[in-house]
Amino acid sequence: MPYPASELLRIGRFSERGRLYLLTCVAEGRKAVFQDLRPARLVVEQFRLAQTEGAANSLAWIVMPDICGPGWPEG
Repeated sequence: MPYPASELLRIGRFSERGRLYLLTCVAEGRKAVFQDLRPARLVVEQFRLAQTEGAANSLAWIVMPDICGPGWPEG
């Protein structure tokens, strides 16, 4: 899904080595792909591999299912 003004948010921003960054992401269409443990375990494997190979230096990470029920907003 394109976000027409998203590039405006990045004007003047840059990444610096040694800084802490918080990353958050959701599945396309907020599909509940992590309610099954197999895809969640694949993501965990990739996080660990990135750490082992030196591509990331993570302090913590979490993989959670998108929980929706009565009273929870949809998407």
